[in-house]
Amino acid sequence: MMHTLKRINFLKLKQMVVKFIPETVPEPDEITAIMEGRKGREEHGTIPHEAINWE
Repeated sequence: MMHTLKRINFLKLKQMVVKFIPETVPEPDEITAIMEGRKGREEHGTIPHEAINWE
């Protein structure tokens, strides 16, 4: 039983670590999202941080 618990903890740890390791090649939808964001900023600009009503 102890071996099983260690394996479960190892698998959880592995899942957490893999989640935060960046991929070396972006997925096609990630590239599309980046391009859409760039286009949106070109067309509409950005909003200064101090112009946002945070309340």
